[in-house]
Amino acid sequence: MYPIGSKVTIKSVDHLGRLQRPKRLLGRTAVITGHEDGMNEVALIHFGKVSIGAVRWMFNDSDLSAE
Repeated sequence: MYPIGSKVTIKSVDHLGRLQRPKRLLGRTAVITGHEDGMNEVALIHFGKVSIGAVRWMFNDSDLSAE
């Protein structure tokens, strides 16, 4: 798992299910905000700031790359 606060790039959304697979996330920069069940919780970065919206995404290490 990546440390909390690490900047990462989303490189795969295949685990999110066919109907929920938001391809718009590919290549986006995010920050690790927490961990749950061995997965990284991420928040997207918008205009240089971490998004404070309610949507949080969960990714495996293999779905992310460190910046």
